[in-house]
Parts: sequence; C-alpha cells; structure tokens
Amino acid sequence: MYILSVISFLLLGGFLLLAAMRFGVPSMVSDVYYQLQDCTGSEVIGDKRKRNYGWVFTAVIVTCAVLMMVCMLDTGKGVQFLAFLGCGGLMFVGAVPNYLDADAYPIHKGGAIVAAAGCVGWCMSVCWVPTAVIALIYLLLVSCSDDDERYKPVWYMAEVAGFLDVFLTYWVTDW
Repeated sequence: MYILSVISFLLLGGFLLLAAMRFGVPSMVSDVYYQLQDCTGSEVIGDKRKRNYGWVFTAVIVTCAVLMMVCMLDTGKGVQFLAFLGCGGLMFVGAVPNYLDADAYPIHKGGAIVAAAGCVGWCMSVCWVPTAVIALIYLLLVSCSDDDERYKPVWYMAEVAGFLDVFLTYWVTDW
C-alpha cells in the first residue's frame, strides 16, 4: 500500500507543480480546473481560446482520492469513517470541479468541506504530531508572506497543507 501512496503523492504533487509552473500559483487548487479549461486551444470564445483540458483535473483528483482511500483504510488506524468521508468528499470535488457554476457550487463546496474535515480528522485521530507541525509551518508562512494579496495564495497553501498532512500522517504511521 505504501507504493500506492507514493504514486498518489507524485501524481498530485507533479500535477500541482506543473500547473503552477505553467499558469502561476492559483488562489485555490480548484482554480487549476479553470486554468486548464481556458486560455489557448481550439474553440474561440471572445478574445480567449477554449482549451478543454479540465478533465485532467478531475482524473488526477479522483485517482489520488481513490488511491489514498485504499491506503488510509488499509492501515486500520484512526477513525476509519473519517478516512472514507474525507476521500469521498475529495472525489466529489474532482467530479464537480466547475464551482463557478451556480448549480455545481453547493456540491463542490460541500465536498471540499467534507474532504477537509474528514481527512484532517482522520489525521488527528491517527497521530496529531504531523498535523500540528504542518499547521505551525502554514501559520508561519502566512504571517511572514507579503501583505499584497496577489502574492498570498492563503487558500491554496491551506489546501496543499491538508494534502501534505494526509500523506505525512500515513507515511509516519505506516512504518
């Protein structure tokens, strides 16, 4: 199962790194969907060309959620229901990535809240130390960054910290 977690980490980390290098750091992880949908491509809409690669965001998020659900549930540690709930919520986020659509917004937001609560809750129920360390580092980064909001992607850093918390908690407790 350790291999599945490494595959999930490399897939998600590589995807977010490539997206940040290509388009810049977004304000939220879900904005990568819109970065992949718009800008250049085949279909012209106004002065922008439509790219239509948003499905890659869905594929990466759902694949990572499924792989980590298998790993987290296989440990038998912590509150298993929270692991299932967290990864299930993340699958909803991936399945309904277009949160700017009024119909999709409640599903996306609900999935994101459930994913955050479930995954961080599972991490806290397994071992609170990685969560505390990551929260401290996050707070230091946010407090030390520039005051200019363009250079302060607070939500993006919080979401990436949540993903990192799940991976580190799994790796620390799986050994």
